[in-house]
Amino acid sequence: MSFPDQINDELQRLRAAGGRGTLAADAPNGRLECDLAGVDAFGCSIDSFTFHTGGLQGATLEKLKKIGEELTRRVTYLLEPIAIIELDAEGVTVQMRSSPPSQEDGVTSYYELTINQNGLKLRRYQSQSGQPRQATPSNFTHETLRRLARDVSAVIP
Repeated sequence: MSFPDQINDELQRLRAAGGRGTLAADAPNGRLECDLAGVDAFGCSIDSFTFHTGGLQGATLEKLKKIGEELTRRVTYLLEPIAIIELDAEGVTVQMRSSPPSQEDGVTSYYELTINQNGLKLRRYQSQSGQPRQATPSNFTHETLRRLARDVSAVIP
């Protein structure tokens, strides 16, 4: 069964089971795990999107940076564009965020994506001035989730 078909089956399974849980699907180069806060006929609310892979073990920071740059070019369909904001040589990690983040009624919302030697993780956060940030679900259509999963899998060795 193809990677997108596995995602579809998992979305249907979780929807039938009440809409909450962990979606898991195997790509040729890794494993997608999404913690879902809800699923309906057209969309899903994702607490976290994680792509685990062994293909990045021992990867250099430069290689991870190139993956981040390719994701910046490919992933243009989220609420905000994403861009590399920090390279951590010690932790061999690339951090990306929405650039610019959304601003509405004093609330800042943004995606944060980290790439390291274990894979990739995407979460959405919100913050108000003077308050600590809080994780918040990302709302995707089923099609957007499949597209993001395919794009991530395509750029990771």
